[in-house]
Amino acid sequence: SHPTSISEVTEGMLLEGKVLRVETGRVVVDILGEEASLAFDNIIPPSRDQYDLEERFPVGKMIRVVVQGRNKKGRLQLTLRRP
Repeated sequence: SHPTSISEVTEGMLLEGKVLRVETGRVVVDILGEEASLAFDNIIPPSRDQYDLEERFPVGKMIRVVVQGRNKKGRLQLTLRRP
């Protein structure tokens, strides 16, 4: 998918984003200039621990993600699972 703004992003879209940082329980990804969350539970194959997360998702790495929805604040929630 190639949306030009964050408002055009819908559930189920396959997007590319850049890893900004790894936090406890999630990876923060830049999607069209906005921060999005890839939760620990939505990583396939599952990560063993925080160290494994940091090894697999170094800052600056481009990853492909699927939009799962939005949270109450409007932030995109991501998954690595195919719809």
